[in-house]
Amino acid sequence: MIKLVNVCKTYKKKDIETKALDNVSLEFQNKGFYFILGESGSGKTTLLNVMGGLDKIDSGSIIVNDVNIKDYSSYKIDEYKNTNIGFIFQNYNLIDHLTILENIILPTKIEKVIQKDIKAKAYDLLKRLNLEKEAHKFPKEVSGGQLQRAAIARALITDAKVILADEPTGALDSKNSKIIMDILKDISKERLVVMVTHNEKLAHEYADKVITLKDGAVIKEESSNEIKKDIEKEDKKKFKFISFLTAIKLSFRNMGSKIFRTLLTILATSVGIVSTCLVLMVSNSMANYTEYAQKQALGAYPITISSTLLPTDEAEESKEYKEYPSDNIIHITNDYRSYYEHVNVFDEEYLNYVRALDTNLYSVIDYGTALNMHILSKMKEKYEYLSLSSYIRCLNDDITYVKDEYELLYGDHYPSSYTEVALVVDKNNCIDAYVLDYLGIDYKDIEEYTFEDICKKEFKVVENNSYYKYNEEYDRYYYNSSLEDIYNTSSITIKVSCVLRVKKSATTKLYSSGLLYTSALQDMVHENCLNSDIVKAQVEYGLDKNVFTGLPYADQVSDFTTITKEYLLESNLKTLGYYYNTSYIRIYTDKFEYRNEINNYLKSYNIDKDATRQVIYRDYMGTITEEFERFIKILTNVLIIFSTISLIVSSIMIALLMYISVVEREKEIGILRTLGYSRINVGTIFLTEAAFIGFTSGVIGVIIARVAIKPILRFVSGVVTDLYSADYDITQLTNVDINIVQLTLLVLGAIAVATLAALIPAIIASLKEPVKAIRHQGE
Repeated sequence: MIKLVNVCKTYKKKDIETKALDNVSLEFQNKGFYFILGESGSGKTTLLNVMGGLDKIDSGSIIVNDVNIKDYSSYKIDEYKNTNIGFIFQNYNLIDHLTILENIILPTKIEKVIQKDIKAKAYDLLKRLNLEKEAHKFPKEVSGGQLQRAAIARALITDAKVILADEPTGALDSKNSKIIMDILKDISKERLVVMVTHNEKLAHEYADKVITLKDGAVIKEESSNEIKKDIEKEDKKKFKFISFLTAIKLSFRNMGSKIFRTLLTILATSVGIVSTCLVLMVSNSMANYTEYAQKQALGAYPITISSTLLPTDEAEESKEYKEYPSDNIIHITNDYRSYYEHVNVFDEEYLNYVRALDTNLYSVIDYGTALNMHILSKMKEKYEYLSLSSYIRCLNDDITYVKDEYELLYGDHYPSSYTEVALVVDKNNCIDAYVLDYLGIDYKDIEEYTFEDICKKEFKVVENNSYYKYNEEYDRYYYNSSLEDIYNTSSITIKVSCVLRVKKSATTKLYSSGLLYTSALQDMVHENCLNSDIVKAQVEYGLDKNVFTGLPYADQVSDFTTITKEYLLESNLKTLGYYYNTSYIRIYTDKFEYRNEINNYLKSYNIDKDATRQVIYRDYMGTITEEFERFIKILTNVLIIFSTISLIVSSIMIALLMYISVVEREKEIGILRTLGYSRINVGTIFLTEAAFIGFTSGVIGVIIARVAIKPILRFVSGVVTDLYSADYDITQLTNVDINIVQLTLLVLGAIAVATLAALIPAIIASLKEPVKAIRHQGE
């Protein structure tokens, strides 16, 4: 039962007030056919609207099953309209881009019901109303009478308890009017039907009760017959949300009706996505090229820690004097202590610390560790010792790395035993005559060697007991000058066993032309040195006696430097092969960030260390690479900012399109709100449409960018190649790395941007008043 108690409603327009309802009190039973008569402006439609929850009253009460709906929230009103009220309008108010069947089942889309059952129910209604053949036609394809019957079917699909009809026959001829009235009369036997009309003849012919209004007030009530009261309790239902598929369908149908404009908007919006995607792809390509360039460039500039003394920092000297003075005075200072100011001590603790470095951060570590060995060469019956230098190096223990960097030109394996050495040639298979002379290999009047010939070359490693002889008369050791005897009696022979050449793909070139011996040879010689007479003697004497001079060790002092006796003893023991001499540590890495991590790791060694025990070095290349990496990041961010501007422009276009759509679809909004769709439901429809535009724009933008990126990168590569002749392979720029995660995030970002852009138009749509919106004639 619906009961109105002292209901008042006034419309205000500027300074003019119109009283639409004036203290109206009425009762409507649960069944029956009620007619509301009156002249235009008497308040008939307003009465229908406030009963259906389309309009709010100023005062009074509307009691539905003992509950005052005036106190209902917005959500509760929407539920009330959807489950209790079915509206039938004079101009049908069907949505043009939906079929008759889709219009009929539209109110059920916010119900959690099985759509198969709903369609079966809809077909029963269509059959009952003789609309079966028109089920899949659009509103513009059927007659007015059929449209009104479809509107009735839509009102009945939710089993609404109350049918509110506003002039349902006003636009129909007499034949169709009779059909509609017969249908409504039949419906009124099961539920309440309230109809507004001007036609008194229809009212008296079909009505169970006639209510006449004038100037917003009830002036007469007439009952045609007795109506039984059948009070039903209201079912408690929760607020319903529109389904995602329904929102998609409504959005698709609207966009389909304006397909050309929608496509233009999608293409225009995709421009922002294309630019952003291109920036990301170019950035990825640049990252790949940068990584390639890093491997090429950083290989030539390892992190180098030298054991020698570091040069004094000139910026730290003479701080007490003014910089760039204008006077003519020359100050004599005593700041000069040495050309070097710090010694890095490569003891076992530090070497173990470096060895513990994460192997993922570097390619290889080259320890400049050497043992003073005496290698004797014979060249044309002449004998000479080879000095250990950059031309004679110890092969790195990481043989896998060596194999990756150096190819085996001759020989069946890389050096492994102490008797084997490798000869390294340059990329042209050349070796300088100066190097051959240094290695004791004949080069005069010889233009070339074959690999076989060069691998016949042998060397002798001279032990300390053969190289040094003891002089009993002077009680000291001296050098053995009989080189031929030493060569012929030496028990250690080493031979060139293979020829190596640096690979074209090598990123770190550890070795220049020369000889490479194995660590096995170095260890064996070291063992021999430890057991030699001269070493045993020097260790026994200590600082008390120099085995070469027979005198005690003493500090060597000059005006500027002091060489301690301990240092002199240590130098002698290194000469005798007692100590390994680590002159440098070179750490090769191929990435900027790894270089930074390594530097941080090495610096952490000095924490809590005494100044004399700290290992100090300067990585100038690391500073340069860090700045370059920062520049790449800044450049990428700047490009992203510019591309974001195009995204903002795209979002403004979407916002304008959605606002225009709201204006054009105002009547549709009114229909949906009349059918019980909430404000959130209406807003969801527009947000879904915007999200689809964003998704489609994102996908199209990604596809366009993917197609365009190759020609763009080829063009850039061509320009760079023309302007800059580099040692690096510029074509690496054309290698496109498709980051699926980035592309997915880009599409999701396009959806988010489009949805945010449509938020305000969606809110505007949701705030439309049903009564005003349904009267809109924009469509």
